[in-house]
Amino acid sequence: MQPISIVWVNGNLYLSPDGSASSCCEILFDLFNVINPHLINARIASALYTGLVADTGSFQYANTKALSLVHGAELIELGASPDEISRSIYESKPYGSLRLMAASVVASRLMYGGQVVVSYVTRNMLADSGALDEDTEGITDELRRIADTKAVVLFKEASDGSIKVSLRGKYGFDVKRIALAGRRLHDHKRAQQSRRAHPRRAGQISGAFQNLKPLLVS
Repeated sequence: MQPISIVWVNGNLYLSPDGSASSCCEILFDLFNVINPHLINARIASALYTGLVADTGSFQYANTKALSLVHGAELIELGASPDEISRSIYESKPYGSLRLMAASVVASRLMYGGQVVVSYVTRNMLADSGALDEDTEGITDELRRIADTKAVVLFKEASDGSIKVSLRGKYGFDVKRIALAGRRLHDHKRAQQSRRAHPRRAGQISGAFQNLKPLLVS
């Protein structure tokens, strides 16, 4: 069974995901197979397999379905190399990236009876570690390994002083509700600020980030 319905209507292609696909790469794989399976060479197969492995946590996350494993096997047959891709994803981290991850683990706190782990990454932490913004990828995956936790919340300070939040759940815990609730609150506050004609400055957002730290260490 395909994870999406693919329909041609008047020369236009329509995709209807049914929610069973583990990743965009699975949807793309099905799309390639519908349009022309011969388009998938070893390079494309490797790219699709990389996305599949990354988004399923090497086929460990709850979004992994039987079809995900079938697709993985098919991509290997088409030229993807599991050992090379695994080394590229998990065994090729820059030293600064590992230092940043260690700093974020040290800064983390368990909340709600140990069910939620919360941490942050500041610009100073990036500079002290010699890391780049892209090196924050993988921190949530590391934090979610903590026993008995159900969700990870990671606050990341961007170069303009704004705050980005990464959420990751496990054991089927749905973090989408948290993200949607946070989005509604954010939109409500922006509407209030707009009515007051107060422009939101980066310094104000950065100041809010400084107020976050006492909450994490309390």
